[in-house]
Order: sequence, then C-alpha cells, then structure tokens
Amino acid sequence: MSKLEFHIEKSVRGGDTNLAALTIEETNALIEILTALRNIALHESKDDIKIGVVDGSACALMDGEIETMDKIHLNILKVVHNERDRDNIYVTNLLKIREQVRERDLEMKIVYRRGDDTKDIKNYFDQTFHQRRPHKKRESSFILEFIEGEIKKSGENSGNWASFKFESKGVKINILSSETQAGLAGKFLFKKDSKISAWGKIDSNGHVHYTCADIYVEGTDADYYDEFKTYFTNFFKLTEVERIKSIHHKLQEYYSQNNIGHAKKFIRLFLHNEVEVGYLLSILVLSKKYSKRDELISLLNDAEKLLSSKNKGTLL
Repeated sequence: MSKLEFHIEKSVRGGDTNLAALTIEETNALIEILTALRNIALHESKDDIKIGVVDGSACALMDGEIETMDKIHLNILKVVHNERDRDNIYVTNLLKIREQVRERDLEMKIVYRRGDDTKDIKNYFDQTFHQRRPHKKRESSFILEFIEGEIKKSGENSGNWASFKFESKGVKINILSSETQAGLAGKFLFKKDSKISAWGKIDSNGHVHYTCADIYVEGTDADYYDEFKTYFTNFFKLTEVERIKSIHHKLQEYYSQNNIGHAKKFIRLFLHNEVEVGYLLSILVLSKKYSKRDELISLLNDAEKLLSSKNKGTLL
C-alpha cells in the first residue's frame, strides 16, 4: 500500500495538535484537505482508495494500492510542474490544499509513503498551480529547476553520460551530466550551498529524473543563479506566446548591453530535447547577427542542430 499524509503538527497556539481538541482553524484546515482528497478519489473512481484521519492525530490520509497511488502521485506532479496534460480536477483540489498549507498559520508535514520509502513532498505546495487551458496546446514538457544543496559524489558513468549525487533539503538526487560537468562538480564535493540548474523529466511512475543544465560557481556565477531562478519562476507562469516574447526581450536586453556572458548562460538553459520549438526559434532569430561571434558560435550551432532534429530539417 501507498499513502499520502497531511499532518497538522503545530497549532496556532504553538502546541502540538490534538484530534480531541482542535481549534476552529485546525478543524477547517483538516476538513478542506479531506474534502479535496475525497474529490480526487471520486474522480479516480478506484475501489482501493481510502480517505480518513490517522487515529488520534490531526492527519488527513489517502491510501491505496501502489499502482493506484503512483498514478495519483504522477497526476499531482503534473500539476506541480504545470504539465500540458495536467488534470484540472487535480488543479482545483490541490489549490484548496495549497491554501491550507501556505495561508493558515499551521506547521504541517506532508509525505508520500510508497511501500517502505517515504518522501517529503511539502515543497510541492511552494509552487503556483494553474488551470490547464484546453485550447492552449504545448508540444513538449519543459521542466527546469534551480536547486541548492551539497554535491555528494561525482564521476559515475551512466552509458555515454556521467552523473553526480546532489543532496538538497535532506533528499539525495541523481543528476545526469556531461563528463565536463561531472568533473566540475568533483571540485565542489561536500561543499554546502552549491547551486545548479537541472532539467526534469517525469517517468510513467511519477518519478522525476534530472539532467544537469548548468553549475554555478561561487563568486563568479552567483548572480547568474539568482537572476535565472527569479526569471524562470515567472517564466513558467506565462502562456506560450508570452514565454516566447519573454525570451526575445531577455536576450535583446543582454545583446544591447553587449552582455555576452549572460546571453551564453541564458541560452544554455534552453538546449534540451524537451524544449519547445518556438523557444529555440526565438533564440536563433534574435541571435542571427551574433552567430559569427567566437563566444557564441558553438552554442548557437547546438541550438540550430536541436531545432533541426525536432523539425527534421533546418528552418533558419
């Protein structure tokens, strides 16, 4: 069996919660979460799903067979990452849960238990969820995350790639990377507050697999990390048309200031096979007059090859 658990651990009064003596605030939060979980269960219409409260505690619970709960977890992840095929029933009800997690003055613990494994998923509710617009069709899934933590291990081979281990908020993540990136990661082993960006891809079991986009060296690259993290937080809230315009304006800003270093770092974040064609086109059209600059030749060639592979032919 697998379980989703929403624990209200500390009350507005600062003490541990007690199911026999909940405040109105705690009671309302528990009811809202249980109602949202019930709505999701009804939507899935699976006999093995159970909704309830853990005995003696203020903990809303949904449990079911591993296969069923993996599907539910996958659908939650699609909402968290604003995937194009996310289910609006999930969006509506996760927004209700998010309101309890983010806006009420309660200390909560949220976990997904899959067999013997337990995953802290409270950070899912740090994201902004958006209703899917049926008429807006995205052609691929582009996930980019900015992560701070500690590099635990590097240089492991995985086929033609290398990889390194990264620990963030107590969770160890395997990051697929190029050999060059793994070598750079090795220079910062066990250094806390390391910063990377990584592309994510969700598999059929709802697990996210990460590939390194860039590593931000302390001092020289610190500004890049903070700037790009803020930019992409806003970027993923935009419509597809707005995103393309945003890329255009950002690159135009860098080029007008002759800020080639920032332009290179920015373009690199879009060189992934899940990126939308429109993003690559925007980059290549705006960069055309800079394509012969030594600093950009290799990067823009990679962008054009990626675009050609997605369209089975060169467009520019």
